[in-house]
Amino acid sequence: MLARPARDERVWRTQDYVLLAILAVVFGAIYWAWLGPYLGIETILAGVSAQFGQELLFGLWFVSGLLGGYIIRRPGAAFLSETLAAFAEVLLGAPAGPVLIVTGFMQALGPELTFAATGYRRWGWGTMAVAGIAAGVVALPWNWLRLGYFALDPGVMAGLFITRVVAGALAGLGAKAIGDLVAATGSLNYFALGRERVQEV
Repeated sequence: MLARPARDERVWRTQDYVLLAILAVVFGAIYWAWLGPYLGIETILAGVSAQFGQELLFGLWFVSGLLGGYIIRRPGAAFLSETLAAFAEVLLGAPAGPVLIVTGFMQALGPELTFAATGYRRWGWGTMAVAGIAAGVVALPWNWLRLGYFALDPGVMAGLFITRVVAGALAGLGAKAIGDLVAATGSLNYFALGRERVQEV
């Protein structure tokens, strides 16, 4: 009897594309809604304090790419998940307009490069934290150029950089926690994350 050929974990399947579409719509809406609290910090805090608060909140905008990559675990998943969420945010009428697609592209690079560096095989808490940090750090020059942060005092910029690192790490850890919680329900059994959990049981 011939053995069944091993599943190629890097071949995309229909359900992977469907999940990407779902994540794009869900996180596009979340990203669009998150602009309210992000800008609202300016009414609570003044000056540099508001900028630190906004940097801390910025991490939420990394979650779609991190979560998509974590669940699907195929080359390009993190990149597509984040970029498509940004595209959906634009379609929902985000004030920044199409430039957000470039922002999504930049925020997608860090996680994708991190996962690629592990051969798409390491998905622990440490890897996800690093992926989140990479999302923030790689996108930082583009984000700060748009926000005008490069004109700030170097000491303030250093503090904002540290805040961005913390926000990115929290985004990575949060994405893993969300993925694990959803996988525990059994609804992700047709994806790489769900199959891994089934094998561990």
